[in-house]
Amino acid sequence: MVQRVEIDKDLIPMPARRSNQVYPWDELRVKQSFLCRDHLMPPSSVHSLCSKANIRYAPMVFRARKMRDGYRIWRVK
Repeated sequence: MVQRVEIDKDLIPMPARRSNQVYPWDELRVKQSFLCRDHLMPPSSVHSLCSKANIRYAPMVFRARKMRDGYRIWRVK
């Protein structure tokens, strides 16, 4: 036997989506940078973050480099 699922009506509206932006991509000016101190993050993940930010915030361009105390991310354009 198939269980029937009921549809709820007239409930409170769905909550707004929360932003989970951790890094200040949209606040950076050219030649400014921030330090990503997450040492557990592999280099591929850091570069993936930059790649996604390059698409999302185009025409801004970001680059990451490994530093002693984490990964530094620069806005280069």
